[in-house]
Amino acid sequence: MTTFVILAAGRGSRLGRLGDELPKCLLPLDGRAVISHQFALAPAGARLVVVTGYRAEQVEEYVRLAHPDLDVTFVVDERWGSGPGASLLAARAVVGDDDLVFAACDTLWERNDALWTTDSESWVGVAPIPAGTPAARWCRIVPGSGNEVSKISTAEIHDKTPDVAPGSLCWTALARVSAEDLNVFWQALVDADTIAGEVQLSSGLQAILDRGEPLWIMHVDWLDVGDEQAYRAALATTTGYDPLKPDQVTYVLPETSRVVKWHVNPDKVAWRAERAKLLGDTVPTPMDRVGQSMFAYEYVLGPTVYQCDTNTLVTPLLEWWDDNFWSTRSAWRERPPNWRDLTMKFYRDKTFARVMALDTTLRSIALDAITRVDWEKLIENCVPGTFHGDLTYANVITWDDDWNTKFIGIDWREDFAGETTWGDLRYDLGKLLSGTVFHWENAAHGDFRRWPSGPTHRATIQLYAAHLGIDVVDVERIAALCLIGSAALHAAPMDEILVTRGARWLGEVT
Repeated sequence: MTTFVILAAGRGSRLGRLGDELPKCLLPLDGRAVISHQFALAPAGARLVVVTGYRAEQVEEYVRLAHPDLDVTFVVDERWGSGPGASLLAARAVVGDDDLVFAACDTLWERNDALWTTDSESWVGVAPIPAGTPAARWCRIVPGSGNEVSKISTAEIHDKTPDVAPGSLCWTALARVSAEDLNVFWQALVDADTIAGEVQLSSGLQAILDRGEPLWIMHVDWLDVGDEQAYRAALATTTGYDPLKPDQVTYVLPETSRVVKWHVNPDKVAWRAERAKLLGDTVPTPMDRVGQSMFAYEYVLGPTVYQCDTNTLVTPLLEWWDDNFWSTRSAWRERPPNWRDLTMKFYRDKTFARVMALDTTLRSIALDAITRVDWEKLIENCVPGTFHGDLTYANVITWDDDWNTKFIGIDWREDFAGETTWGDLRYDLGKLLSGTVFHWENAAHGDFRRWPSGPTHRATIQLYAAHLGIDVVDVERIAALCLIGSAALHAAPMDEILVTRGARWLGEVT
């Protein structure tokens, strides 16, 4: 039996803003958390163990929600921060007498089933030292020469030292320790001196060498996500752009029929789950919540309206929204007592708060635009009702059922300025309209070009708003504010494009 241990206890201090609230094993990559990719790369039939520490409950929440049928044992490293060697020691009792394969949670590699065919040897996974990185950052392996190039012998491991021997390779923090080498390996970690202030795994590997046993070398195609620069480089090879918001992540896992949503604010998680019940079958079925920071809902198979890119879908989509959302509107005399304060808070206060988070140049452009808005006039025509709250073409799945076009809204908004039972229905139309000027789905992949079909869709939505008796200019203002208000949530250059397009649009309608 093989036990596969993922070392996920560290804080991710080299990830900048990304590592403050989100453990690095939960960084999204191609729609899934990094740890989901590692589960898929594990040796077939291996027992799965995850060592946690920093935000341990968050890691377990994700795994339970994203992989409900996966048997995973969690071990908490009470000494987390003492180094990867200390974290692996925390799993010693769980590993028992099994062969051990372990990996750092920021290590990914190209699938290679040949890695698991060696059933009696210990080995290390190696790759070239990443270009442009300091040698002292890595643990380096020096392979043998001649007939020994596939293994290393005594004293050929250099960890966190500036010297670089000719032919050095980078150890990827992926390794296998055979059951025969386990006792020596564990004892060396127990007795290890710290390197760079931490207990390093290389101490255990060196002990195997010192006993006179070779360590075999396995060359792997390695993808490192251990710091902010490496993570963004990994994103460039998958989605092509960094769409990550600083306070929330959406993980999409078709293979487990789950979508998992994380938010830094636990209230937002609770509200989103609460609103799912209110929205009924207009959104996917929510799953049971686990913990406080995440919840999951059912993955819905089908293309988004953007992906269909057909003008014939606009009118049926608006009719679906009319039947399920506009029909819930309150008459003017039945507005909730606090409608005016909440609407002002949602539009004006939230927009100004978001704008103040922009850099100096973008902030100046955005402030110049939003200070021209007549906020009292904008909120006066608020139409309270049950709203979706993030109704972009990217958030509507469509399919045909018995020749009828069906829709379901995903990734709905959790509140309206803290209110969960109603919101301004004009916001749905404004958000939908914003997606005709800024293609939200393409932008998530780094494509910021104008949408050729956008003007036609925009005209249809404007005519529909007028048909409902809504002030079309109000909807246009709301759409422009959606762009400006979203800018602070995204990395460059998306933030700049959102501000410039939103400010120009707002200037045209104020």
